[in-house]
Amino acid sequence: MISASGLFSAFRIKLGKYSGRKGHSIRKLFVLEAESSNKLLTHLSTKNVNLSKNLLFLIS
Repeated sequence: MISASGLFSAFRIKLGKYSGRKGHSIRKLFVLEAESSNKLLTHLSTKNVNLSKNLLFLIS
């Protein structure tokens, strides 16, 4: 599972890359990154739930 601090450091790296580009505000990019990481987190958490259910089924 990805830690919250890992996600925030990824934000910083991406913001650092894009902050120099013209026409893009850092705030807009931060919102986009936050939305995509939320989707990723929900995707990962549902995958983990499914995986743990499968493991429990295999063990029992």
